[in-house]
Amino acid sequence: MLLKIVRHIGILFIFLSPVISKQAFSRDNVTINLGDAEPQVQFVFDGRLYDKNSDETIHELLNDEHAKAIVKIIDANSSKEPSAILATWIKSERGKIISQVSDAKLLEKNSAFFRNILSSKMIAVVNYGGYSIVYVSHKVLGMDKPFTKSYPLKSEGEELLLSNELADDVFFNQLGKAVIESLCFSILKSFATLLLV
Repeated sequence: MLLKIVRHIGILFIFLSPVISKQAFSRDNVTINLGDAEPQVQFVFDGRLYDKNSDETIHELLNDEHAKAIVKIIDANSSKEPSAILATWIKSERGKIISQVSDAKLLEKNSAFFRNILSSKMIAVVNYGGYSIVYVSHKVLGMDKPFTKSYPLKSEGEELLLSNELADDVFFNQLGKAVIESLCFSILKSFATLLLV
């Protein structure tokens, strides 16, 4: 599917129209709305919008490479094993991440959070340059509402691995907020110390 991003005088707009699909995801054109200012300039991204009415959890999408990568990330972080967590990151960033996984308090907090995930659903994938930004809705024990989290993945060899290379990319950060807000999911803001943030 193509994700159309509309920008007007430095403000990012994304338009959303419902997608009806018998599959877990659709490859149709998707327009996500953040505003209605005119005139509009369109930015087009390749990606997928998963069927929000589907009951399929992330673990049931056996043929989906993005879902498999997210399952591996959740399992690794739940395990509290530093080597498993490091293996989910691109090699060039593992040196930066090792200090976080070596901190016992951060590791415990991170692991507890991921162990409390009851279920996860794929929401969208946006291909952004050499990255796949995967949006996942998590239902977490003790939280009233599911929330959507973005996972920036980069292909390294045969694997899709986490990357923080886009952390300072303003457009990426605005895109993430827009997608999450437009899909009407609450955002988890209180876990700034999570390894995946």
